[in-house]
Amino acid sequence: MKTLLLFLVFTSTLFAQKFTLSGIVKDQDSIILEGATVYLQSIKDSIPISYGITNKNGEFSLQVNTEDDKKAIFNIAYLGYKPFLEDINVPNSDKLNIGVVILEDQVEALNVVSIIGKAPPVLIKKDTIEYNADSFKTLPNDRVEDLLKKLPGVEIDLDGSITVNGVEVEAINVDGMSFFGEKNGAIALKNIPSNAVSKVQVTDYKTDMQKFTGEESDSGTKEINLKIKKGKNKAYFGDVNLGYGTDEKYQANANLFQLIEGKQLGVIMGTNNINMSRGFNALPDANSSNGYIESDFVGTNFSKGKWDETRINANYKYSAQNSDNEQKSYSENFLPDLNYITNSTSSGFNDSDRHDAGSDLKFNIKPKNKASKNNVRLSNVTNFNASNNNSFSTVERTSKYTNGDLVSRYFSERESTNSNYNINNSFDVTSRTGKKRDYFNIGFRTAFNKGDGERSSYSRNELESSNTEIVQDQISSTNNTGSNIRFNARWSKELLPNFRIIPRYNASVNTSKNENLIYDYDEDSSAYSSFNNQISTDSKYINTTVRPSLRFRYDYKSIRFELEGAYTNTYRKYQDNIIEARNFKNDFQYLTYSGRIRYRDSKGYKNIDLRYNQNVNVPSISQLQPVENVSNITNIVKGNPFLEPAISHDINFKYQNNIAFNHINISAGAKAQFVQDKIINSTITDADLIRYTTFENINGDYNMSGNAVPFLNLILEKTPILILMCDLMETIEI
Repeated sequence: MKTLLLFLVFTSTLFAQKFTLSGIVKDQDSIILEGATVYLQSIKDSIPISYGITNKNGEFSLQVNTEDDKKAIFNIAYLGYKPFLEDINVPNSDKLNIGVVILEDQVEALNVVSIIGKAPPVLIKKDTIEYNADSFKTLPNDRVEDLLKKLPGVEIDLDGSITVNGVEVEAINVDGMSFFGEKNGAIALKNIPSNAVSKVQVTDYKTDMQKFTGEESDSGTKEINLKIKKGKNKAYFGDVNLGYGTDEKYQANANLFQLIEGKQLGVIMGTNNINMSRGFNALPDANSSNGYIESDFVGTNFSKGKWDETRINANYKYSAQNSDNEQKSYSENFLPDLNYITNSTSSGFNDSDRHDAGSDLKFNIKPKNKASKNNVRLSNVTNFNASNNNSFSTVERTSKYTNGDLVSRYFSERESTNSNYNINNSFDVTSRTGKKRDYFNIGFRTAFNKGDGERSSYSRNELESSNTEIVQDQISSTNNTGSNIRFNARWSKELLPNFRIIPRYNASVNTSKNENLIYDYDEDSSAYSSFNNQISTDSKYINTTVRPSLRFRYDYKSIRFELEGAYTNTYRKYQDNIIEARNFKNDFQYLTYSGRIRYRDSKGYKNIDLRYNQNVNVPSISQLQPVENVSNITNIVKGNPFLEPAISHDINFKYQNNIAFNHINISAGAKAQFVQDKIINSTITDADLIRYTTFENINGDYNMSGNAVPFLNLILEKTPILILMCDLMETIEI
C-alpha cells in the first residue's frame, strides 16, 4: 500500500510595510557569533513580529511585516553578551541591510541570556529551543496545552500526542520534575494555567540514568520542561469551573497548586457526565458517539527536589467511570470460497473505579571532594493500583450470503465482575566514577499482581442450513496471581580515548498461577453444576530468561559507531492440572546483534541516526497449546506446538535538521522490517461461518515506511506567530 499525504496551512494578510531585514552579528574582537537570536518587536505594544537565528557566518535574514508602523524595535540576544536593543526606521523599499552589529561582553558571568525589556520569542541554545511564553497570547482560562498549540513548530494531534518540528515529545516536566508522577505530563497540560508559565524549554529526551551519568540522548525524541513564573512559584494558585446545561448535563473541576522552586504541591478534582472519560486529562472521549459516560476523579501530588538533587515524589489518584453504549454495524466479508454479509447490534454498560498511588525517591551521595564527580545515586520507585470493574453486554448478529440466503443468527449475553491489584518496585544503585563519564549500575525490580472475578455468559448460534442450535450457558470464577523478579547490571568504561565498552547482564524470573473454573448449566438439576474441563484451567507457569550482552562504542569527531552482541537463554514450563495435553516445557537459545551510526554537528542542529536491531519473539502459551479452546462457539482456537520463534531484522533511519537561518526545520525517517518465521493466525471458515483458527510460521514478510516533515515558520503580519507548515508523508507497506 502506498499513500501520499500533503498538508499545507498558510495564512497571510497583505500589508504595505513588508521588507527583508538582514545583517551580520559579531563581538568586539570581530568574532562571528553563530546562533544569536535576532528579533523585532512592534513599536506600539512590543509584540514580536519576526525572529531568526544567525547562521555559521553570523548572518541573519528576517521577513518583516510592520503593518502601518514606521518604526520597530530591533533586538539581539546571545549567551555571555549584553542584549542589543535599538529602534529602526521601516524602509520604503523591500530590503534593509543594517550591516555589522557588534555585541559587547556581559560584565557578569551568566548561565542564561539576560534581556533588557521583552525576552525573545524563541531562543536556540545548541540543542535546546526555549520559547518565551509571554510572547504568545493566550486567553485568561487557557491551559498549558493551549499555549503549546500557539508555539511555532509544536503540533498536538487528536490523541494528545505532541511533536516539535515533527519530532515526538516523550516526556513533559514542570520545573525539572515530573507532575503527578506522569511521564507524558497530560495532567499538567490539561490543568496548569497557561499564564503561570514563563518558559517552554525543548531538549533531547534523556532517561534519568543519562541525566545522572552525563550520557548523551540516544532516543531520537524530545522532552519539554515548563518553567513556572516567579511569584507563581511562591504562592498557591488554581481555579474552579462549574457548568450546567440542558438534559441535566454538568461539569465541575477544581484545581489548587503550589509550585515553589524545587517543590510541587497539587490537588485536582472533578466530575462530569459529558463524555469526558479520561478524568484527570479532561479530554472528551473519542468514542463518545458510542456511549454515554459519567466520570469522577480526585488526585494529589507532592514533589520536592530537582532531577540533579535528592528528591521525593508521592502521588495518589482516584477515578470512577460509568458508561453506557449502543452500537450497530454492517460488514461484508470476502473469502476465497464464499462471501457473506453481517448485521449486528450491541449494547451494554461498564462501571469501574481505580486507585493509583506511587512514590519516587532519588538520594544523591556527593563526594567529600567537591571537585570530584564520583557521585552515587540510590533510586527507589514504587507504584500500586487497585481496580474494580462491573460490566454487562448483549450482542445480536445476523449473517447472510450475498444472494440473501440466511446463514445464521447469533445472540449472546455476558455479565462480569472482577478486581485487580498490582504493586511493583524498582531499586537502583548508580555510581559515577572517573573523569570520563564512566559509571556502574545495578537494579532490582519486582512486580506482583492478583486478580479475581466472576462471570456469567449465555450464547446461542442458530445454523440455518442444518436447522441446528448451539447453546452455551455458563458461569465461571477466576483467581490469578503472578510475580516478576528482574536483576540487571551495566558497566560503562572508556578503555581508550573515545573508545568505550558497555557490558550488561539481565536476568528475570516470571511466575504465574491461573485458575479459571467454568460450569455449564445442567437442565436435569436446573443448576450450573456440570464442570467444563475442556475450557477450564488450573495452571502454573514459570519463565526464566538470562541475557548477557556487550556493546562497543567509538566516537570519531562528530560520528559515533556502536555495535552490540547478546546471548539470550529462555526457559519456559507450563503445567495444567486439568488437561495434560496443555503442558509443555521448552528452552530457547539465540544470539542477537545490533548496530548504530550517529552523526551530530557541534551545534546540535543536525542529527543523523541509522540503527539496526535483531529481535526474537517466542510463541505465547496459547499459541503453543494443541488443545481446542471453544469458549467462543463461533471461533474455535487451537495452538501449534511446532511453532518456531519469529526473528525480525529492523532498520531505522532518522534525520533532523534545524536550519534556523531560513526558519526551516526538517524531520525525516525511514523504517524497514524483515521477519523470518513470522507467527500468524491461520483461519478457516466453514459454510456455517464457524471459524477454526490455529497459528503458523511464514517467511517473506516485510514492511517499509518513510516520512518527511519540513516546517517553515514565518511571521508575515503583526501577530505573535504565523506558521506555514508543510507536512509530507509517504508510507509503503508490503
